[in-house]
Amino acid sequence: MLPLLSFLISLVLPCRGSIRGDRPRVDRRPTVHEHAAVPVGLVAKQLISKGTPGLIVATNGMYQATTILPPKEVEDGAVADPSYLSGRVAVVDILPGQQLTATDFTATP
Repeated sequence: MLPLLSFLISLVLPCRGSIRGDRPRVDRRPTVHEHAAVPVGLVAKQLISKGTPGLIVATNGMYQATTILPPKEVEDGAVADPSYLSGRVAVVDILPGQQLTATDFTATP
């Protein structure tokens, strides 16, 4: 009887941690907080010439919304909302792949 009991205990003890949840789960999904930490910004898909109205940039799809990883690469004043472009005009040439920033645009008079 004792060998059988020892055998059963040896089967149960290794599983004890996973039953209580002590071991990390391999199939863990990101939490809402982890998703919220991903920065999104607008990046030029093509050359946006100086003087181009923001409305043209938005309606012609001259930008692409993208996640910017790692977060430290997000430029100061990065534009994340396309509605920001409305009523503004590009004050510099913006190259393909470049992040759109607030300093790249000014309000139209």
